Amino acid sequence: MRTLLKGGGVVSGRGVRRADVLIDGEKIVQVGRGLSAAGENVVDVSGMLLFPGFIDAHTHFDLDVANTTTADDFTSGSRAAIRGGTTTVIDFACPNKGESLQYGLDLWHKKADGRAFCDYGFHMTIDDWNPSVEAELPAMFAQGISSFKMYLTYPAMMIGDGAIYSALKALRRLGGICGFHCENAGVIDAMIAEKKAAGELSPASHPQTRPPYLEAEAVSRLLRIAQAADSPVIIVHLTNRQALEEAESARKRGQKVYVETCPQYLVLDDSVYFNEDFSAAARYVCAPPIRAKEEQTYLWRGLKRGLIQTVSTDHCAFTLEQKEVGRGDFTKIPGGLPGVEARG
Repeated sequence: MRTLLKGGGVVSGRGVRRADVLIDGEKIVQVGRGLSAAGENVVDVSGMLLFPGFIDAHTHFDLDVANTTTADDFTSGSRAAIRGGTTTVIDFACPNKGESLQYGLDLWHKKADGRAFCDYGFHMTIDDWNPSVEAELPAMFAQGISSFKMYLTYPAMMIGDGAIYSALKALRRLGGICGFHCENAGVIDAMIAEKKAAGELSPASHPQTRPPYLEAEAVSRLLRIAQAADSPVIIVHLTNRQALEEAESARKRGQKVYVETCPQYLVLDDSVYFNEDFSAAARYVCAPPIRAKEEQTYLWRGLKRGLIQTVSTDHCAFTLEQKEVGRGDFTKIPGGLPGVEARG
């Protein structure tokens, strides 16, 4: 069935222009002024803006983590995406240590295939590095997986600097790219131990144990490893000025670095954690944490200047009941926020 959208403002990377849009089935076949309406289903969209379908390149649906499972699976999560104007999500297939990449990919297909309402693809998490995992990489590329993710924090996910170096070289040879969660795990753990010893166990301790400069340190370290491996990288969910400056420094010395941030870092500030109501504060626990308000200025400026390339959501939703498990110990609060519907 062909549908003609008449009289709207078509939004593109070059701005907004008045144009009609002709759709045949699921494909846009023509965009222009004064398109013929003969035989078409005509919809008057005068005064409205017509956006292309958004892509959210960072979601976590149906993920087993923190002794629970995220509140959104591919059915509810993809329906939320569509409501917010996102027509494609890229989720993370996450095998556990000791499991093969193929096992992780097969598992995520079982979670998603036939259950999603929007288009979807997968990144692959590398949380183990050995000859067996390296040998699987060509098969991943053959199945359409060319983007990966590694962690500089979380013991269950980390593989160490030397393994990151080797993995980046292997991905570079195959033409792939990897995104990184950058925080300094060791110092964070030491700070958490101090808070626990002092009996400071509320959500307010969460941002205090994951300060912005420890994110910046990890970004710097990762980028030096990437420099040694001569590999492009993506910094996911970057939150602050110091971390962004590290990315800019790497670019100035010739490295290819892509940066992603998220809506929560652009519009919320760390005052959300200092609410005496546990539930009101715990719902915002995520990593890296939401930062001080002044950081927003630098992130918006980075977007305007093209220093930040992507705004994704890191959608990782939990119910308030799930967050309750951390009452009395902020480290047990499942970390993550929803966002796939609200970003648009």
